[in-house]
Amino acid sequence: SCSSSDFCSGSYRFFGGYCDAAQGRCSYNREYCQYGCASGQCNRDPCAGVSCSANVCGGDGRIGTKGYCSGGKCYYSWQYCAYGCSSGQCNSPPPKDLCAGISCNNYCSGERRIFNGKCDSSSGKCSYSSWEYCSYGCSNGQCNPKPQQACDCTYGSQCLTNWQCTKINGVKYLCYKGGFYRGYDGMCQYGI
Repeated sequence: SCSSSDFCSGSYRFFGGYCDAAQGRCSYNREYCQYGCASGQCNRDPCAGVSCSANVCGGDGRIGTKGYCSGGKCYYSWQYCAYGCSSGQCNSPPPKDLCAGISCNNYCSGERRIFNGKCDSSSGKCSYSSWEYCSYGCSNGQCNPKPQQACDCTYGSQCLTNWQCTKINGVKYLCYKGGFYRGYDGMCQYGI
C-alpha cells in the first residue's frame, strides 16, 4: 500500500499518495516549496507579517530607509544624520543661539543702577532682575560713591549756602550742607 503521509524531498512536498496500477508503483502529487520543505509541509514565507516600511534609527546616529525583508529580517539603506536620529527621523539642527556674543552689562536709568542681566535665548535680548537707587547718582552702570569732604573747618566760613561753589588753593569745590566736595563743581548753581 502507498503511504498516506505527506513527506519532503529537497524543496518538494509530496502528498496524496496513490497506487499507479499502470506503473506498478505508488505515485504522489508534488508541490514545489519556495521556502523549503519540512515534515511534509512547505515552509511559510519567513517575511509574512514582517513590515520593514517604517524608517528606523541606528544606535550610531544613522537612519535606515527603504526597508525590505529577506529571510525574515529587515534590511535598510543607511545614511548618517548630522544631528542624530529619533523616532525614525533625522533630528533638526539645534536652534541658533541668539545670545552668542551678547553681554548683559549693568546700566544706569536715572538714579537707578540696573543689574543681574541675563540674555533670553528666545529673543537674544537682556532682561534684568535687580535694581538699586543710587543716592549720589549713577554712572557707567555703577552707583557713584559718596563725595569726599575735601577741606577742614577753617574754610567753613566760605560755604555760605548750598550749591554754591568756591575755589580753594586753585581747586573748585561744591558747598553742600556745610561741607566742601571736590569734583562736583558741575553742579554749581552759583559762585565760581
